[in-house]
Amino acid sequence: MGIDIRDGAQLECIQCGLCIDACNEIMDKVGRPSNLIAYDTIANQEAAVKHTTSRPKIFRARTLVYFGLITLVSAIMLWALSQRSLLEANVLADRNPYYVRLSNGDIRNGFTLKILNKLHEPHRFTISVEGIKNATLKMGEANMGETPIISVPTDVMNEFRTFVFVPKDVAMTLSKHGHPFTFIVRDVDTGRLTRRTATFRRPPK
Repeated sequence: MGIDIRDGAQLECIQCGLCIDACNEIMDKVGRPSNLIAYDTIANQEAAVKHTTSRPKIFRARTLVYFGLITLVSAIMLWALSQRSLLEANVLADRNPYYVRLSNGDIRNGFTLKILNKLHEPHRFTISVEGIKNATLKMGEANMGETPIISVPTDVMNEFRTFVFVPKDVAMTLSKHGHPFTFIVRDVDTGRLTRRTATFRRPPK
């Protein structure tokens, strides 16, 4: 069923504008003014009745509101971009077992360290821990007591198995409910630091 434009605005209309073109063609053929059907503003229609033209308003209330909103959104986006982290690090503690008692009595906890490098080139990072006296760290081929250095490609998240060792006499002074400490990821080239908190667990006395 077609649409009769003489019935005014209708739900079936898809605003294609074909009726405007068809009407203008007919009006040209019969020698009548075109644009009998057109997209227009109320101000222009009122001005046409008075045989005048409406003056365009550059600054309107809604124009200023839109400008303010765009400025606000742009400022928020720029601030978010400036605060964007170029390095993400997460630490997951082993759940089974929570800890391992070594033959010399020292306590070892295992962790999975995840590092995401958002920089545009591969970077090297050193890993260390703080918050537990005499704690040592071991990753991959690094020796005990050394500061491990790892490389992460750009836009890649790498996972590293990490072990934290605490001497027996120090471990037994820690809370039986878990002692918080901090992993420190340092960018070798820029010196930028990222810290992540973890919990060291020990066996009961």
